[in-house]
Amino acid sequence: MRKRKKAKRAALVIDRSLPAPALVCARAEGVEEFAARCAVGGGHACVGYVPSTQKAVAGNLPTTTEYPLQALKWNVRASEASLIITADSQPFGRARAAREYAERWSKPWLQVWPADFDAARLRQWLRTHAIRVLHVTGPASYQAPAIESFVAKVMGEVWAAG
Repeated sequence: MRKRKKAKRAALVIDRSLPAPALVCARAEGVEEFAARCAVGGGHACVGYVPSTQKAVAGNLPTTTEYPLQALKWNVRASEASLIITADSQPFGRARAAREYAERWSKPWLQVWPADFDAARLRQWLRTHAIRVLHVTGPASYQAPAIESFVAKVMGEVWAAG
């Protein structure tokens, strides 16, 4: 049986002249899309891997497969830490997978949700780990329809701590 050759990942190019932290996400519909909008609107770098079936926008590179978790895995690996934004304390889907990948590669991660959000704790976490490249993920908008304003609030704290 022949061994399957792994595809090589193209390296993400992060504009270091923009304020830190740079954001890494696939811009998938939901938390990632909202966070990317905040980053670009605030003049921050936003890059990431996307599934090969998704249209890549500036700063995003397609993976070699159409499997969405492949892009998520590559994004976690390309970042220094993961910020997981959820609607409640129970992560599922992308949020849960991101946490598992971060744990696998011994990368710091923090989950935040509206009912238990502590801005000081988030800023302390960012400072403690000196994060310059941050992966952000969470549920799709149909799974957490009212999360957009919370994502904007969290990202505002991220940039303020930068």
